[in-house]
Amino acid sequence: MLDKVIELAKQFGIVGGVKDALLKQPDKAAAKLADVLAEVVKTVEALDAEMVRYPSLHSHDDESMANGRSVLLVMEVGGHHQ
Repeated sequence: MLDKVIELAKQFGIVGGVKDALLKQPDKAAAKLADVLAEVVKTVEALDAEMVRYPSLHSHDDESMANGRSVLLVMEVGGHHQ
């Protein structure tokens, strides 16, 4: 899928245009890259936090099922489960 998006961007000249813009304004490009990397870090941290809790959903007793529903609800709305 990503290959198709990249190929489409190349066909429309987007990659070259973005590259040229970034090379003309390296400070601005560096700031944008830092912003993007900060968002990637947040995403990975959130995923890591949720993946630690995910294995707890395997048990099938009533208490575990109730806790699992709570965990899944919190994951869906983006909060933190206690």
